[in-house]
Amino acid sequence: MPSYSGEKDVHAGGFDYVIKFGYGHELFNFMQSDDFCYGFVQIRTGTIDISRLGADKKDTFIDGVTVVWTAPHPEGGRLVVGWYKSARVYRNFQLGKVAGRKKDGDRVGYSIQAAAKDCFLVPVEERNFSVPHSQHGTPGQHPVFYPENSKNRNFKKWLVQCEEYIANWGGRPIGVSGLISEPRPIKNSAGKGWPATPDVAHNAAVEAAAITIVRDHFVNMKADRQKDNCGWDLEFWRGDDVICVEVKGLTGNEVSVELTPNEYQAMRKAVEGTFDSGEYRLAVACNVLGVKPKLFIFKHESGAYWICERTSKRIRLVERTAARLS
Repeated sequence: MPSYSGEKDVHAGGFDYVIKFGYGHELFNFMQSDDFCYGFVQIRTGTIDISRLGADKKDTFIDGVTVVWTAPHPEGGRLVVGWYKSARVYRNFQLGKVAGRKKDGDRVGYSIQAAAKDCFLVPVEERNFSVPHSQHGTPGQHPVFYPENSKNRNFKKWLVQCEEYIANWGGRPIGVSGLISEPRPIKNSAGKGWPATPDVAHNAAVEAAAITIVRDHFVNMKADRQKDNCGWDLEFWRGDDVICVEVKGLTGNEVSVELTPNEYQAMRKAVEGTFDSGEYRLAVACNVLGVKPKLFIFKHESGAYWICERTSKRIRLVERTAARLS
């Protein structure tokens, strides 16, 4: 649903109740009522095992929980649609008289509540952060999933990416905009340089995922150079040699990346044979937020051509002219 605030635009997603009645009780999950949002999740038993979140057996709720809301995409897969920070999660289903939470005369209950200022909904056009599902250790048919308990190594990596995504989100909470989380451009701390894109959280998640994939491939880490502005991101040991790796992450499968002037300067040295900090590599991780990401490790072949050590795929370096006006 676009706003989860009572609209009629609903995709059933295979849910029997929605198919039968034309709506799901989740339709009010991001509607503000008395400075709060109240979240519904369909639980057959009517209870959430909050002991797995740290609550005692006698507790009726637990506070301070980050709740990530996901939904199936009409074309397949599952995406993050929003989250509550510092939420209260109830053990038992609540059917209180919250203003406006009625559909066709029926009261709509909830299991989770949070201050509207801590509730964030991703606009439809920016819902592109996928969730691994229906695999061992990933969300399945049960409506509630506890990610910290997953034994799936890849899902634990996804959880780190998700935390990064949330931490870097640039949109407004429900309690500020009054309706939907609206992303806003964010400039760097100095107020200079290129403005960041509105989807800064998505970009951060892609970058973090790519870095994780490359680290897992090379294993023998020497140094993280991401903050050093040296023209590459990571350094690894390969025997007695140092491999200097510039990392690029993509959500699609097409290998096409751009370099900053500083990154290109380092690559030019590799082409000219003057790179003296080790062996230079360009790592391109594709489909990084999907279930099966693919990694290419390119080294300079000859002229403008680079070849992947893993797949023998060849790419060509093409110079482009850019300008900035201020």
